[in-house]
Amino acid sequence: MNVIIVDDEPIIRIGLRSMLNWEGAGLTLIGEAEDGDEAWALIEEQEVDLILTDLLMPRMDGLELLRRIKENDKDVMSIVLSCLDDFSWVKEAMKLGAKDYILKPTMEPDQLLDLLVEAKRELADKRLQRDRVLKWKQELELTKHTQLTARLQAYLLHAQFDAQLEADLFGNEGGARLHNMLLYMGAGLWPVKLDWDQLGYYCVLRLESDRLLLLYPESAENHSMPRGAIQLCEQVEHLLEKDSEHYDWFISEGEPACNLMELKQALHCYDRQIDDRFYNESRARIVERSAQLLTKPASSLPYESRSDLLRSISHGNTHGFQFHATELGMKLAESRRPVSEVKAFVAELLTMTLSYAKERGYSQLDEFELICKPAVHVDQCTSIQEIHNLLFRVYGELGLRTIRADSGGSPARTASPFIRKAIQYMRENYHRNISTADIAEHVKLSRSYLSDLYGKETGESLSETLLLIRIEEAKRKLRSGEMKVYEIAEAVGFPDSKTFAKAFKRMEGCSPKEYDSSNK
Repeated sequence: MNVIIVDDEPIIRIGLRSMLNWEGAGLTLIGEAEDGDEAWALIEEQEVDLILTDLLMPRMDGLELLRRIKENDKDVMSIVLSCLDDFSWVKEAMKLGAKDYILKPTMEPDQLLDLLVEAKRELADKRLQRDRVLKWKQELELTKHTQLTARLQAYLLHAQFDAQLEADLFGNEGGARLHNMLLYMGAGLWPVKLDWDQLGYYCVLRLESDRLLLLYPESAENHSMPRGAIQLCEQVEHLLEKDSEHYDWFISEGEPACNLMELKQALHCYDRQIDDRFYNESRARIVERSAQLLTKPASSLPYESRSDLLRSISHGNTHGFQFHATELGMKLAESRRPVSEVKAFVAELLTMTLSYAKERGYSQLDEFELICKPAVHVDQCTSIQEIHNLLFRVYGELGLRTIRADSGGSPARTASPFIRKAIQYMRENYHRNISTADIAEHVKLSRSYLSDLYGKETGESLSETLLLIRIEEAKRKLRSGEMKVYEIAEAVGFPDSKTFAKAFKRMEGCSPKEYDSSNK
């Protein structure tokens, strides 16, 4: 521990410095002062643990020095050395926190050294006890804070009203306001090193894997959100350093809340902000409250386009599924559905794509599976354009995979004579207006039984196979260039050219005329 000597007599300071074994007692003499002013300057500048001080000194005396130490709550222990054998001085010194009072004429070096060692031990014990109490209080506060955070999370996620929670957050009488901010971190990044206590937040709540809700009370020091947002922005940028631009993150402010319902409403605003950012491809790091567009979804998710895409995969129709993938991406952009819905929809689509490709017999699917990892790639998309890019890449790669099954408009080989007979009937009669009932009657089975059997054997429906046979024959006729589109429509069993064109585009991704032009 560090010690300073305070005495206006040089001979006393020299004697104390030379006659005590400071090092042996575990003490370090770091300075000397002629009066209280010099001693106080040393205490302010250095880490001082113990002082040996006289009382009668010019400028600032010993009692005034002890009083200043006490008033400023300095963690310093003092021992008084004086020639004054006056009880009133002794009493005042002890009242101001002196450890002991020794008369200079009767002072012995060993006695003083023992007193210094005892003071060192007492000060160490005092600090240890204080640290234990402080740690216990911090742990208690942390437990209370953890419980409060858990209760708040339960309310925000499950809307379970808690009157006591509202009182704890906003006061028993209500009216207290909590400012709130959202820290959106996107995928693959979490600010574990940010010092929330230093930043002064009352509550830090992890809402989902990509976002934090930050709450702080209104106060004279911290009533302005922009200053808090800027400070937080600087903290995040410092944490990420040069990688800051590689991540999709932003900070947003919500309306100050006076109750739990208003806090819940703030979350809905944040959700819409995240959606707007996703579709508008904004990269602002701080989003002001006035910039919340709150655009409502325009339409539902494109399930029909997804079905058309998967049907094209099951038929091995490369042009078809690449067209429908592009169309699906455009419809997702138009829908403006919540980001979480869009990502779940696309992840499910990619999972189903892989399943359909395996069932159809596409080649090199081990390599394709790495490209088509939905949980990884979809989650990393930070805008609707990146969803477009992902779909383009996935279905472009799928188009490079060959198909082992026959590609002439027929499903994989089957052992069932009923299925073979049904396929043969469709190939021979596709140009007629036949139905599934006609096919069932031909093979001498009920329509429902044949449909179930056909689906289990081939993975397709009878109507899908019939449509594929018709489209393949139409493509052959278009390539020959001998017939007009409306003539081909009638020749392959469609009631009119409009129905034919619609079905052709759904299967092939282009109109019959476009197909005809590209094959001349």
